[in-house]
Amino acid sequence: MQPDKLMVSLMVRTKYQQCDTIMTLTATAINAAKPRPKAYKLTDELGLYLLVTPTGGRLWRMNYRFANKQKTLAC
Repeated sequence: MQPDKLMVSLMVRTKYQQCDTIMTLTATAINAAKPRPKAYKLTDELGLYLLVTPTGGRLWRMNYRFANKQKTLAC
């Protein structure tokens, strides 16, 4: 196992060790996402989410922290 993958694995286990289940985004959930009057998020377990806009747009976002400030990465 590569050191980077090991570090991520250890962080995930430490952060979520008290949770019974970890929710992941599935292709079925993404394809079934329909527009609503307000934008909403379909979330993953590590800060990744799909923002579904009222016009039907699907935008990938990821929240993270740097220097004790929350930031959002957009793809």
